[in-house]
Amino acid sequence: MENLTIAQRNAARFCCAGAWAAPVAALVFDARNVVFANDAALHRLGYSNASSLIGRAIDGVLHADVLPADTARREIVAGTHTPLLGMPTKLLSCAGAPRPEIADVFPIEIAGSTLTLFTLHAGEAETRHKPIPRPEEIGAIGPELGLAVLEAMALPILIQDQDTILFANAAARAHLGATDRSQIEGHPIMSIVHADGLSAAIERVGFVFATHQRLRRVPVKLRALDGRILHVEADAYPLRAGGQTAALLVGRVVR
Repeated sequence: MENLTIAQRNAARFCCAGAWAAPVAALVFDARNVVFANDAALHRLGYSNASSLIGRAIDGVLHADVLPADTARREIVAGTHTPLLGMPTKLLSCAGAPRPEIADVFPIEIAGSTLTLFTLHAGEAETRHKPIPRPEEIGAIGPELGLAVLEAMALPILIQDQDTILFANAAARAHLGATDRSQIEGHPIMSIVHADGLSAAIERVGFVFATHQRLRRVPVKLRALDGRILHVEADAYPLRAGGQTAALLVGRVVR
């Protein structure tokens, strides 16, 4: 993690929690096994705990009908470092039932190795379930893996403490017009909120940190770095790590 910014180092303890809580079903594979699956993925496939899926062999998760094609796709993604989007696949549920899905496949670099991230095209139901307890550690590469998963997700994602943006993924930086992490990370969260909604945003942030409850589909008016106004629906997920609290913000740009 030598090349991380100061803001990312501060955010690192929250990255596993953020990847776990993100409302996008995500599975990470090495050459043979599932090395990470988040809360949304576990619910999508009918698992009640992470240890039942993390570490499972790939042929126990990908249906035999698609295993050769998906293996070839993962090798292409890992070898070319190019994502493949909108790929039809078929997963196996915890009970062994086939589940046709559409996945985006991304390469992620961890400790000199390339893993493949599958994010499944989301349905509303997967963000309304009772959360599964998060494992304390998800392998020795946990924080770096969590950061890489969040960075690759197509939804704009921020991690903030009560005052400061600790992490902004590539999608969030693009929407906000940032060409460098330092333009967003380490800055006050209110620096990107339009003045019209500043007081309401302060109240909502206070609510999440005080109650540790989720907020869903909250309308927010943001100000991009180039002055554009972004009308966003945002979800906020409280995160706990190392005795500290942060919030994962997931945005959907309305217009």
